[in-house]
Amino acid sequence: MVSKKTKPNNGNGNHRTRKSGNGGDPHVTTHTLISPLPSLSTEQLLQRLGQLGLVNEEIASVFGVTIDKFQEVLFFNPQLHDILNDAKEHPNRKVEASLFKRALGYSIKEIHKVEGKPVKVVIKEIAPDVLAEIFWLKNRDPKRWRDTLEVRHTLRDRMSHAHDALRFGSSGPLSLPPGKDKDTDEDAEA
Repeated sequence: MVSKKTKPNNGNGNHRTRKSGNGGDPHVTTHTLISPLPSLSTEQLLQRLGQLGLVNEEIASVFGVTIDKFQEVLFFNPQLHDILNDAKEHPNRKVEASLFKRALGYSIKEIHKVEGKPVKVVIKEIAPDVLAEIFWLKNRDPKRWRDTLEVRHTLRDRMSHAHDALRFGSSGPLSLPPGKDKDTDEDAEA
């Protein structure tokens, strides 16, 4: 199942390429896949497997190669790599659309039949799914919707808190002297 073979790097950064018929050379590696189905080209099969949502390990087994060999083929064949990545976008888009639909809620029509004839049409409302909403928002706008809030304190912040603590005679930055609140303190200074 090999159509092109390449010698490993010979130290000067160049790869030497030659056709099949390596004479049993163990240092020769394959850089091309051949479709096991005669009715489909390698590119067509790769595209269909990607559109079905198969992962690389599963696709490698269809071609009868190890995952390492499959990754190597994709590395040395950018065209095959692009075909596979484009094909994998198809199921991703379908899942995105389903997730979006589930997050917003939707309605479905059910046709009730008696003896094969439609009797009644029922429209069911499917409520929005909170988990789908959370998942969507966390992935689409992570800065606003992530679980943890990142707070950074700069030296200026720390110095300001220390100054406030000294000014108000307390050890905590939010403490005020007894009997004073922030509004009356500012009014007295004005």
